[in-house]
This record gives sequence, C-alpha cells and structure tokens, in this order.
Amino acid sequence: MKVDNVASQMTLQNNNVREARKDLGKDDFLKLLVTQLQNQDPLSPMEDTDFIAQMAQFSALEEMSALNKSFEFGSSVSLIGKEVIAKYGNDLIQGVVERVSVQSGQSWLTVGEYMFQLSDVVEVVYDNN
Repeated sequence: MKVDNVASQMTLQNNNVREARKDLGKDDFLKLLVTQLQNQDPLSPMEDTDFIAQMAQFSALEEMSALNKSFEFGSSVSLIGKEVIAKYGNDLIQGVVERVSVQSGQSWLTVGEYMFQLSDVVEVVYDNN
C-alpha cells in the first residue's frame, strides 16, 4: 500500500485553507450591494431611499479608510529620527527610524537593514537629550 500519494494530497489540501478575516472591507460591502441588486424581487425593487442610504454608507466607508491610511502614514512619519523597539519575526530590534515608505498602501518604517510596519512597533524610546 502506497501512502505517499495520500500524504501529498493532504498537504495540498492544507495549503489551500484560507484564513478567516474578522472585518469586512469596502470591496466586501460593494460585492454585497451588487449581489443585493442582482437578486432583488423585480415586482418589489429596492426603494430609492434605501439605495441612496447604502451608497452613502459605502462612501463613508471609503472616506474612513482613506483617513485611516493618512493617520497611519502621519504617525509613521512622526517616528523618523526616534529610537524604537519593534517586532521583527520572532526577534525584537532596536534602532533609530531612518525613513518611511509606502508599499501596497501600507506604511513601512526602516531601521538599519530592517523594514517593518507601524503595528510592529512595541515601544518608542524616550531620549532626555
């Protein structure tokens, strides 16, 4: 009896498992809205006021998302020249933030040869000088 094939199939199945998200984003909201419009009862369509309210919610969600990214970038930039301690994998690194860059909509801080996100910062070191 050959077991290798079963083990490799189990590995392939385990690699295809997606991690569940805890929150819905603007893409999810838009998909729900489009699905709702496609599947509505033609004899009783959605009221104009309901549709306008949902579009307003979508616009508000987009604005809050943009505002959040702006705050994150501003917070990251405020750390330039400051000494921080940050998680980097299983290690902690300490050093002065040299620059901030944006990649794929995320702010990345650079300390020496290391790059990490603002959420990885565990401490900002205060200097009396």
